[in-house]
Order: sequence, then C-alpha cells, then structure tokens
Amino acid sequence: MNKIAITGVSSYLGRNLSIEAIKRGHNVIPLSHAQVREANLNPSLMRRLLRTNSIEQIILIGHPSTPTNQSQISKYFYDAINMPVDLVLQLKNFGLKSVVFIGSYWQELNGAGYEPINIYSASKQACENLLASLISLELNVTSFHLGDLYGPNDTRLKLIPSLVRAFRNNEDFEIENPKNILNPIWIDDVSDAILKVVEQNSIANHGFQRFSLLGPRRYYVSQILSEFNSIFRGKEELFRFKEKEVKEFPKIQSISRLSNPPSWQPKISLRVGLKRIYDYEFQTKG
Repeated sequence: MNKIAITGVSSYLGRNLSIEAIKRGHNVIPLSHAQVREANLNPSLMRRLLRTNSIEQIILIGHPSTPTNQSQISKYFYDAINMPVDLVLQLKNFGLKSVVFIGSYWQELNGAGYEPINIYSASKQACENLLASLISLELNVTSFHLGDLYGPNDTRLKLIPSLVRAFRNNEDFEIENPKNILNPIWIDDVSDAILKVVEQNSIANHGFQRFSLLGPRRYYVSQILSEFNSIFRGKEELFRFKEKEVKEFPKIQSISRLSNPPSWQPKISLRVGLKRIYDYEFQTKG
C-alpha cells in the first residue's frame, strides 16, 4: 500500500482518481489548492502537515482558471507554476520520492514539440520543466500529457457534459465550429494509467519520464456530435451546428510524439463511453 498525496481533489479527475486509489488499497492524503497555498505561505503549517503524513508520493492535479485581465496574471503564474514546485521542494525535505504531474496534450502542437499556443499550455510546460529539473534531488518525476477527459457525473463546461446537460434539460445546443478536434479519454482509463505508474514509481530509481495519455483516437467535433445523437436519440437530429452543411474533413493525424505508459492502453471507445454516460444519467439517476 502506497501513501499518496493528491492535489486538486475537488476537480473531476482528482475526485475520481482518489476514489480509485482508495479502492486499490492506497492511503490517500487529499490536498486542496487552498490548503497548499496556505501551507506554502506558512512554513509552520506546512511542517505540521508533512510531519503528520510523511508523504513519499504526490500526484499534482488541477490548474487555476485562465486570467481574464492583466492584474490576475501574477497570481495565475504563482498558482500554476510556483505553488506546485514549492510544495514538491518542501515535501522532499520530509521524504518525498516520486512526483506525478498531470499536463496536457496542448503542450504539443502538430507533433513538432513544445510550442506555447496559449498561457495555459505555456504554464503547464514551465511547471513540467521545473519539476523535471528536480531529478537532481534524487526524485522520480513523471509527466502525463492528458487528452480531453470525460465520464459520468461531470459538471465541467466541456463539450460532452454540456451535451448531456442540454439533452437532460431539453435545451437547444448549437456548436460553432465542427472542425475543432478533440481526443476524448474515459475517466477510468486515465485513473488506471496514472495509478499503474505510481505503483511502479514506488520501486523505481530517480529520473524523468513523460507519457501521452490520450483516448483510442481523435475526433472532429462533428463526429462526436454524430455519435452522441445516435446513442441518445437514434437517428433523430438532437443537436446541430450553426453551419448548415458539415462536410467531410481530412483524416486526423496523431499529434503526440510521446508513447503510452508501459503495459497500458485505453480500453473504452467513445461510443462505449457515451453509452455508459447515457445509462448512468437516464437509468441510474432516472
């Protein structure tokens, strides 16, 4: 049994990952971002927290909301970059051995390596680079470039949960651009991949490794909508695009240069995942 600290436990991934880790027999230490921020600013509080829990492994999940004006940028960079790195450095003084960082496939662009297309991907990459440098302190650091997470009971403002809410509430839902590309990956597949690496890291030597964590394939938004319509309403058009005509688009190429974690492959296709959401929403919940 591993003792694992998980930040961002109130997030969709953090909540589901914590539950799965407990099911597998791990001792989970939940850390909210507010708690970490306060502890970073209050060394005595941090010392009490760490001495109480003796954390050897940590999973860094979550990211602050993108700033909407210039006055928010300094706090955004602190929360996105400084805060997780400071936490790891303090934990190292109390026996930390392994770090797992949840990044994003937005850190890669067209398979050509890192190109900061927005402040979100730039800050993710900056944090990853700093954490990778900490292997000099004999830490084992793993980064995942995560795809578009989805699953049941998801309240985030993302495409698939937004479609589910619109269907449940009998609301109209029009999508601006059918050419946008997503890489949906089922929540249980993500939890399984992360925990397999955590379990391997408990006996691994220090070093840095980086993996892709994507679904079985990428989709145009138009393809996701077609799958959703067919499962939730048969052939009846449930949701539509503002563009009247949706043409066929070129075949989607993979963008990631990274490999999957060892001995792991995603198991749940988009169609199976949408069927599970349908069953959960309209049979389990009623």
